[in-house]
Amino acid sequence: MAGGYIEGDVWYYSDGTRSPFQSVADCFWLLIVTMTTVGYGDVVPITLQGKLVMSSVMILSLFIIAFPLCMITMQYSQCARDFADEKATHAKTAKRLRARFQRARLERLQSLIVEGAETGRRKKPPISMMRSKSAGNLMVGIK
Repeated sequence: MAGGYIEGDVWYYSDGTRSPFQSVADCFWLLIVTMTTVGYGDVVPITLQGKLVMSSVMILSLFIIAFPLCMITMQYSQCARDFADEKATHAKTAKRLRARFQRARLERLQSLIVEGAETGRRKKPPISMMRSKSAGNLMVGIK
C-alpha cells in the first residue's frame, strides 16, 4: 500500500480503496482532531507513512496543547492561592484593628467615668464614643 493513483480528482490507494484524505481540509481536520485529543476516529491513516506521521503529531500535540494548558492551570492555582492568603491576612488585620479600637474606646470611657467620679460631676461621653443599635452593637453610654 505504498502507492496510489488519482482518477478524476479522487485519490485511490494501490489496492483500489478510496483515500479518506481528498483535500487539504480533510488533512487539517485529522490534525486538529488529533492535536486536541478528541480522536473521533472518522478519518484515520491507513498507510505506514500516514501512521508514522500521525504518531509524531500525537506526541507533538502534547507539547503544543497539553503542556501550555498545564502551565496556565498551575499559574492560575498559584494566583488563586495567593489571593486567598491575602484575603485571610486582611481579615485577621481587620479583626485585630477592631479589637484595638474597641479597647481604646472602652479605656476612654473608663477615664471619663473616673474623671466624673473625681470631680463629682457626670460627664457625658462624646457622640463619637457611642455606637448605635442600628450598627448591630449596643449603645455605650453613662446613665
